[in-house]
Amino acid sequence: MIRWNQTLLQQVAAARDRALAGLPVALVLEGEPGIGKSTLLREISAGSPGFRVLYANARESVAPAPYRVLEQWLGEAVPALIAPWRAAQHLRNALDERPTLLML
Repeated sequence: MIRWNQTLLQQVAAARDRALAGLPVALVLEGEPGIGKSTLLREISAGSPGFRVLYANARESVAPAPYRVLEQWLGEAVPALIAPWRAAQHLRNALDERPTLLML
């Protein structure tokens, strides 16, 4: 793994602990390609046995697919014309089951 600074690693640990305690948390890793973001996320998921991990990619496409990431996370089709609040409810229902790491 790329050596991340201690501050970031502490933020990651705090976010994991909050999620395991049932508190919602979002952690965003940004950076140039190839610096190890995906590696860090894999290590986070491997070190968080209480989590379910859902993966999705955000590849560009010429065809409109408004809920492609949601479909990848849920493993089921989401109608393209569904209201956004209903699509969000699908995700919310899945997230209510247990701590989940959404990787994108």
